[in-house]
Amino acid sequence: MTGLILAAAMTLSPALLASPETRNFGTAYYDSVVRGHFRERVLVAWPGPSGLSELWYSGKLRGGQKMSLLLGGAAFHDTQLLPLYREALLGGDRQLRQAAAYGYRDLIGDDVPNVRGGVTPEMARALVGELDAVARTVRRATLVEMWLASALAAEDRHLADWHGITFQRSAATCFRAVERLVGPEDLPAVVRAYEMSGDLANRVSLTRLVEGLSMGRLVVKPRGEGQGWGSKVYNEAFERLDRWLGNQCDLGVAAILERGFSNLGVRGVDPMSPAACDVWLQILIKGPPSSWAVAADRLYLCGGPAIRLSIFRADTKINRDTRKRLRAWYGE
Repeated sequence: MTGLILAAAMTLSPALLASPETRNFGTAYYDSVVRGHFRERVLVAWPGPSGLSELWYSGKLRGGQKMSLLLGGAAFHDTQLLPLYREALLGGDRQLRQAAAYGYRDLIGDDVPNVRGGVTPEMARALVGELDAVARTVRRATLVEMWLASALAAEDRHLADWHGITFQRSAATCFRAVERLVGPEDLPAVVRAYEMSGDLANRVSLTRLVEGLSMGRLVVKPRGEGQGWGSKVYNEAFERLDRWLGNQCDLGVAAILERGFSNLGVRGVDPMSPAACDVWLQILIKGPPSSWAVAADRLYLCGGPAIRLSIFRADTKINRDTRKRLRAWYGE
């Protein structure tokens, strides 16, 4: 927890928002390279959302610092920051409107927009209408639920009792957003979406999410030459998931992580306690790919770097390389 404690203890100063990374904003290089490194730095070195809101309303921020906050603050994916983006969209200059439009979509987990051509006042007002609908939605739901509802809407299905906004996006876009935001606490929502979905590709994505959040093994890689990822592999995964769900009476975070530890042979350690930090590191090093994403997120809460690993691309070269970078931080 060291990194979070330090961030909370910081004296709030506009100087904290000095961000050389923002010089590259509006370029493809920022989108593809700089933004990821900026996000990692923000999550360990900046004050949290409450502190950022306090700085915003302090009246002490210059234009460049406001732009930095709008771009960097999105890394927290915290909807209490939405009023800042609303204010910048309606009252900011051209550069602030660009940063606000970009940062708002980043904050909610969406694919970031191309704002290089500018954001006109008319475009900004339209975006504020969307932002306001999101703000109303998250009073009673989470961003993850919003994107799951949007994925189901793409197949003309709905989460039970859903009354919030749904985005007109492809299911693939919705699941990219879910992956950026999701944690073990979202497992009940993922399970509800799986139970509602009738689309094969969506059910595969939802099964992958359950597998990664529970640190289980549901999708088994075919062995042998010529063994492709056919429908048989996924039908067997759905059967495993249905059996797994039939045996679960508690989908709370603590229960899920405890069962994940148990499946990996770990006994007698509370997975949410400081004592579990060394165990999470060993899971990152020795555990199966389906356990890496949760392990990386838990290590961040233990004071490690904000390096996020993929659930959907768990056993791929790019994910293994990212895991290698995280292990190197620990000297492994």
